[in-house]
Amino acid sequence: FDARELYPCEDFLGEMVSHWKKRQLKLQSDVKQVRPFIATSYQARLFGKGLLDVRGGRRAVLKALEHSLEALQATRVDLYQVTKPGPLYWGGEKAIFEALAQAKRMRLLDNVGLVGYLNEDDLRRAKDTAKSFGVDIKSNSFELSLANPAAALVDGTVAACKKLNIVPFANRPLAGGLAAGTYTMMDPSGGRSRKPRYTFPDLEPLYPIHKALREQATKYTEKLGKRVKTAQVSINWVRAQGVIPLVGVKNAAQAKDMVEAAKWDLEPEDVKELSQVALDTYKKRRKITEMLAKARR
Repeated sequence: FDARELYPCEDFLGEMVSHWKKRQLKLQSDVKQVRPFIATSYQARLFGKGLLDVRGGRRAVLKALEHSLEALQATRVDLYQVTKPGPLYWGGEKAIFEALAQAKRMRLLDNVGLVGYLNEDDLRRAKDTAKSFGVDIKSNSFELSLANPAAALVDGTVAACKKLNIVPFANRPLAGGLAAGTYTMMDPSGGRSRKPRYTFPDLEPLYPIHKALREQATKYTEKLGKRVKTAQVSINWVRAQGVIPLVGVKNAAQAKDMVEAAKWDLEPEDVKELSQVALDTYKKRRKITEMLAKARR
């Protein structure tokens, strides 16, 4: 479970884990249980929760971690991730990793990861800085989906992670539904009787991806003998990049869909086809964005 500091999800996750622990005590000892793996993050920016929460140096990191542990109702966190500090963050990466080394000695965390490091130079610098304090960088979390494939197909982020032995995590692997085939230009409300979440200009450039997802879902439904959804195809494309997708689920049905998706893989030729469609669409959308930016000047 991947929480985010400064958002209510830490409190919600803390309540959920507390409920799980109470339920575990009621179960028989021979019932196999899987302990939740909890991750959260530190937002390395000038202001935290409001203008009075000015951040910088080692103390800010430790203070934020203590607040996160309190919200999570935990004594330690399995994975503590840090965002790339901006130029105004006092102490920079050295202060952050020095604080994390101290937190690890205090047994407040088990592993350290990064959030939003997109190129090899930044990853290597962060890894070397952390290592100088005895901290090993285990992971890097970034946005990756068929609607936003740059990290895998353009920027080299995934390749850099593998080269440096860092586990890559994909944030928003369904791009808020844009890469799930849920919201399309023919169905902008996603089949729900409510105001459409996206507009036609948002969805029209993504038509080739949505079309390819439907075709692949039909193909694998026939091949596997069970219904395969477009979101499952999309998630398996992310998995095929060697990246672990961190999927946001809102109910048991969505959770089951993701579990089912992990039971099968896309064929290499299908991965290649989806990658090409995603790359062509990405370039087209980027060109449109650049044209609109020029028109506003």
